[in-house]
Amino acid sequence: MTDRNTFIVKVEKHLFDDLDQLAEIFTPAQLDRLIMYRDIYTHWLAHPEKHEGQIAKSLISKYGRSQSQAYIDAGNIKKLLGNVSMAKKEFERYAAIKMTKEAYKLAKNAKDRLDVARAEAMAKAAKVLGEVNRLNKMDPQEIPYEEIIPPEFEPVYDVTLLNKPTDIDVEKQTKKLKKKYGIIDDKAEEAEIIEDE
Repeated sequence: MTDRNTFIVKVEKHLFDDLDQLAEIFTPAQLDRLIMYRDIYTHWLAHPEKHEGQIAKSLISKYGRSQSQAYIDAGNIKKLLGNVSMAKKEFERYAAIKMTKEAYKLAKNAKDRLDVARAEAMAKAAKVLGEVNRLNKMDPQEIPYEEIIPPEFEPVYDVTLLNKPTDIDVEKQTKKLKKKYGIIDDKAEEAEIIEDE
């Protein structure tokens, strides 16, 4: 396990522990980084609509991180948070439900046509909010990339494998191209070993 991975494992266990206890677990540099992670973690929780690139930019501007390090840190914080896009979707779902309940309450207590119109407008807004954020759709299944096996291809000279009639003489074409590009022989020459003096 690399130093970075062990650091992240320790951060997962002790992210919000008391600072006095953390001084015994982390080096001063790691402690500074942990405090930065805490800050960005709480910021990202408060703003789930932000994506990793925006978080990396705030790490660059606020903490002076290099671009590559900022993206690594943003990825680590994303791992700590879990799936931020799901948090955003849950927040949008909460907002749509809240609007729908308010519209229901407004319609139920309506005293005139204006209150009814307001309730209808709020209900339509909640519906649009749900559709725009795809709350009415099932969440896509995660693709198990680690289970995908790429196909194995083996290059061959045999053009008959294409199942197309061809009158190309492969050997002649190969010799022509080798001559054109200055390839004299397929076989590599023995290299001479040069000793360092």
